Amino acid sequence: MRLFYLPQRLYGSIMEIIPSLSFKQGSPVVVENGRYTSLIENKDYSDINDIMEPLADYEKLYLFDIDGIESNRLQSEVIRRLSARKDVWADIGSRDIDTIIDAYVIGADRVVVSTRRMPDLQLLKDAVDMSDRMVFSIDHKNGIISPKNNVASLKIYDIIDKALDIGIDTFVLLDHSKEPFDMDIVASLPDGDHSLYIGGRDLNKLNDLPDNINGIILSFQEVLERQKVD
Repeated sequence: MRLFYLPQRLYGSIMEIIPSLSFKQGSPVVVENGRYTSLIENKDYSDINDIMEPLADYEKLYLFDIDGIESNRLQSEVIRRLSARKDVWADIGSRDIDTIIDAYVIGADRVVVSTRRMPDLQLLKDAVDMSDRMVFSIDHKNGIISPKNNVASLKIYDIIDKALDIGIDTFVLLDHSKEPFDMDIVASLPDGDHSLYIGGRDLNKLNDLPDNINGIILSFQEVLERQKVD
């Protein structure tokens, strides 16, 4: 049954911020001029402790495991080290249930299954059956990003409906476009007993959120920029 969608949303809900870090070959990286650059090679950061220091007040960390996402190679030691400091939400490029289990065993608090790598919706069901701590990331850029047409052809609210029926209770909506996050899309997303987070450009400028959004995912650099303003 299709949920009822409100055409407008009230603002003012408490906003949770989850910082994100990307790791490649064991090192924290950022994208500069289309290439990954290590943060530790930057003169401002000598090691991971320097990078984690400005994130001390945040309970959670959203990890983009670039090796896992791009090459299906789980960075086990990175997850192990970070999970000793934070509740880690690990986007590992989940393609199968065995890799998801491995990430939990290593220490991930939640494992992210993303549309951009999952082979089909069955993986969502298998992941939910295995653990109630999974997160479903809907990656989009002019439509849902997915290697499978039966996923890419869906509307965002349709895939959320399907995921809710499966039993998923935590969602992330990631906008990969170069434009500011389109908040109008929020009007079509359902309320309910689930959590919904968003990530995209210029979200660090927000001070409140529509009432159906629980929080935002910000990059390391965006967190630093926000702290300067605050």
